[in-house]
Amino acid sequence: MKKKLLIYAHYYYPDVASTAQILTELTEGLSSEFDITVICVVPSYGGKIEDQYKRKRFFYEDYKGMSIIRVRVPEFHKGNKISRIKNIMAYFFNSILATTKLSKQDYVFTISQPPILDQLIIVK
Repeated sequence: MKKKLLIYAHYYYPDVASTAQILTELTEGLSSEFDITVICVVPSYGGKIEDQYKRKRFFYEDYKGMSIIRVRVPEFHKGNKISRIKNIMAYFFNSILATTKLSKQDYVFTISQPPILDQLIIVK
């Protein structure tokens, strides 16, 4: 039986952020060894969010055999610090809530904002 790996990443496929691309490749390579769940934001690297991602708090997807939980965040403008902070905080709190719905995880990896996310989330 594969060990469970939970990953927190602000951006993940299909977002074009460099961290999203690197993490997507990494998880694709690790998926044969681990049962992977990724908690990330809805596609929004440019600041805009498609209407389909504004209707619910969580969106559950399967990507190449991995479970993806996308959390709703507000749109933001890269030049506006307040809108960025609102986006990051929405990701933070929605990620905590999404985590409470998961079963016990064996490992947790985070490449998210804020960087203390992994220290504040209690994985049951």
